[in-house]
Amino acid sequence: MITRTIVFLSSLFLLANIAQSKPLDVTQPQVVGLYFNASWCSACKMLDPQLQAASEDLKKSPFLLVKLDVSNRVTQHQAGMLASAIGYGDLYSQTGVKTGFVVLLDSETGEEIGRITKDDDAAAIVNKVKALTKA
Repeated sequence: MITRTIVFLSSLFLLANIAQSKPLDVTQPQVVGLYFNASWCSACKMLDPQLQAASEDLKKSPFLLVKLDVSNRVTQHQAGMLASAIGYGDLYSQTGVKTGFVVLLDSETGEEIGRITKDDDAAAIVNKVKALTKA
């Protein structure tokens, strides 16, 4: 009984805090980047640290990076479902299990407007994304 009471009170406290919290400042993405990656991909191992370094400068940009892990059959299936859920199932199907790149898409039209590859350093990634966004 005491445990249920504690859980119930904890839930009420959590709900009260959520109700009083300020709404999140969510930016609608103008550009969506679909990152086709895998744990075994050497190009991904080169691209990962550059994307990580660029992420700080792109934190407030209207850019959404979606990682689609195709390392194995389970993650391929999950990546396909994620791509379909956000409206890019056809592109995912066309790409197959090619990895080591980011397809940059216009979020309104779904058209490919650029790519990021292992040859791009953090500065180049930031420049590409900022050139494609209106922010």
